[in-house]
Amino acid sequence: MQFKFPGITRFVHVKNTSTSGGPNVNFGFTANGVASSNYYSLVPGESIQCELRCTALFINCSSSYSVSVVAGLTGIPAGNFPVLTGSAGFLTAVG
Repeated sequence: MQFKFPGITRFVHVKNTSTSGGPNVNFGFTANGVASSNYYSLVPGESIQCELRCTALFINCSSSYSVSVVAGLTGIPAGNFPVLTGSAGFLTAVG
């Protein structure tokens, strides 16, 4: 599942709202990432808020699940954000 945001995010809050004993919810920033090993994993009831800039969020789970996603948006349109993946030539991040 993909969440496409209309603008660049300022923060993203993700919560696995599945009941106890339910599946882990994996989320990341590319379809390939969540399909392989580049993702964050949340157990049922767990949540995380990240201060980050992105234009999409990908969810992957092995069975039925329930998830809540809240994003704060900047005033910058999503089309103004560059594609930052290894396949686009970005191999490392410098901060």
